[in-house]
Amino acid sequence: MLLSVEGPRGQLVRQAYDIEVMSCKSRLLSRDASNVEVVPDPTTAAKWVFLSNHAHVLLAVARDPDVRARDIAAQVGITERAAQRILSDLLAASYITKTKNGRRNRYTVNRQGPLRHPVLRELEIGPLLDILDQDGPAPAESDPR
Repeated sequence: MLLSVEGPRGQLVRQAYDIEVMSCKSRLLSRDASNVEVVPDPTTAAKWVFLSNHAHVLLAVARDPDVRARDIAAQVGITERAAQRILSDLLAASYITKTKNGRRNRYTVNRQGPLRHPVLRELEIGPLLDILDQDGPAPAESDPR
């Protein structure tokens, strides 16, 4: 968010603030609240997507069963640790299984797994993956294996 304050010469002064500055906001407002306006910052506005990171990771695994967590992270736009956590979530929920292949992991998608939303629980993830994978895999952005 941006804090718009009228400066000493009548011009608007805008300063981005975070949690540290938020604590100063109350002191600023107590001085003269008539010239303070909180304006949403378009650069930090909440962004949302139709598919969760879990869905993107599941799709990456469906496209390439031998994919590494590092490659998944690059494709999805998350950290490698987040990709590992999501893979663990998918394993725990039986959406994927993991087999060791030397030092690498090979994943198998359980295409009969149900969608998690209560309204869509009777639907399986297999057809959804088919729809989402019509264009084929996204180009890899990391090192070759």
